Amino acid sequence: MGKLTALKIRSLIEPGRYSDGDGVFLEINGKRGSQLGPSRSE
Repeated sequence: MGKLTALKIRSLIEPGRYSDGDGVFLEINGKRGSQLGPSRSE
């Protein structure tokens, strides 16, 4: 089970990329938007 819980996601305010540890990330862009998707190898 991933580390990004609903409570944790609601508390995130800094733009950045947050991983749940199970191959999913949440990206907060600071423009009142976010994206949730699979991790990418970079």
